Amino acid sequence: MKTINLILLLTIYQTILPIYAVSKSTDTTTIRIVGDRMYPPYEFLDNNNNPIGFVVDLVKAVMDDMGRKYTLELCHFTDAVEAIRNGQADILTGLCYSELRDKDFSFTLPHSYVYPSVICRKNSTIRNLSALDGRNIVLQKGEIMEELLKKHKSTALIHTFNNMEEALRLVNSGKYDAALCGNNPARHIILKNNLKNLEIRNLDIEPQSYCFTTINNNQIIQDLDSSMARLKKNGTYDKIYDKWFGIYKDKDTLLQYNYLIGGLVILLIVILLIVNQLKRRVQREHQKLTSTRKQQKNTLEMLSLAVQAGKMHFSYLELPKKEFYIYQVGEFRKSELSDRTAVRSLYTSR
Repeated sequence: MKTINLILLLTIYQTILPIYAVSKSTDTTTIRIVGDRMYPPYEFLDNNNNPIGFVVDLVKAVMDDMGRKYTLELCHFTDAVEAIRNGQADILTGLCYSELRDKDFSFTLPHSYVYPSVICRKNSTIRNLSALDGRNIVLQKGEIMEELLKKHKSTALIHTFNNMEEALRLVNSGKYDAALCGNNPARHIILKNNLKNLEIRNLDIEPQSYCFTTINNNQIIQDLDSSMARLKKNGTYDKIYDKWFGIYKDKDTLLQYNYLIGGLVILLIVILLIVNQLKRRVQREHQKLTSTRKQQKNTLEMLSLAVQAGKMHFSYLELPKKEFYIYQVGEFRKSELSDRTAVRSLYTSR
């Protein structure tokens, strides 16, 4: 009987657990979520100050999947972090993971990644972190980039801004040497503000995990991870990702094709130039050969005429001036013959 009861309990548990795992929460409390107002395309404000971006859409999908009410406020990044620290908010939309930060915050699995890059003017020689030493560098205040610089023992002169859009404008104008920030935010800001003087140069640094973050709330962390797993499984996550990052992926692919086509065009031009030079050289050599053969033919004809006219013996030596030696037995004469007239003249004079 006990065995039957145990089997029955296990059956009920296995049946109810999956339903519970995907069922919407009965918790009616509102989750307070904060994020960065200027971190495109992850999260930012549109022209009407409405929150938009990849993480904004992901938050909506996750909260709907969890069946939770929520509020979302985007503000300066440092203010958002402070709101999490002092308990005014429950979730931070995005914070790059590090061992140092892990001491103060709880992180979900990464919902996306940030790719550290240096942004500088096109004529700049900066191409790696070591080249930043002694340079005036701008960063977003509180972002992971400052921690990365310290980790690599950089001696760059750091200037922090709440607004990276303003910071990149100053780099573009020449006030600062470079900026260090994520590849995608920099690209979005450069395109939006038409900062044509700037160039993004990727660094040899591993991508940084960008995660939902809380403080001492493991239950929310588990719920967020479970929800994201379901969204990835049903394809919702991929649709949101492609909406916000697909445009950059397409542009990267187009740029790669442009580089490839450009390289092939240059190679084709070089090949055509080489072929053209070889063709001209062959033509010149052919003309020289034709001219030489013509001269030899004329020479033989003239000498043959001279022999027939004066019953002379002759020798042809390839001297620099093309001199021909025409002589009778016991007599030696030297003459520069250029045509048949000279031969006839010689014959007549004899």
